[in-house]
Amino acid sequence: MNRIIIGTGMEEVDIFDEIGRFALSTDPLERLVAAGSKYISESSLKPLCFDLYDCVREAAASNEKTSHDMLFKLSIDDSQWVRRAVARNRNTPDDILETLGTDSSYWVRFGVAENRQAPIDTIMKLAEDNNFFVKQIALQSIKAHSLSIARERRN
Repeated sequence: MNRIIIGTGMEEVDIFDEIGRFALSTDPLERLVAAGSKYISESSLKPLCFDLYDCVREAAASNEKTSHDMLFKLSIDDSQWVRRAVARNRNTPDDILETLGTDSSYWVRFGVAENRQAPIDTIMKLAEDNNFFVKQIALQSIKAHSLSIARERRN
């Protein structure tokens, strides 16, 4: 991967080195920034999946570079917000999305329903959810999926 050098006027900063430094910081805000960065390496991201702070784990769960193994671990996190971030991540494997589709938290189920990569069978089940908002977003996702298929068939 090419290095990105940012000139700050006073000095040049290598963004990959800076994000790596943030990932090791004692400051949770810097770790939060690192966990959500597209410039973080997988090796720097992995420990952030086990961070003490929910918001750091949530950012790691949202990151598209997070490995499937780490997404699985984050999918069983105590925090519903971390699990919701996994549910919304478009790189989350289908089997994890299926499990999260039955989560006790409607926020997590809502996250699955709004994920355009979620299996249509899972979305269909969520269209029958007893939470009004989960049901509505699932129905919208089904409609979007149907329109997408119709466009593909026309082309």
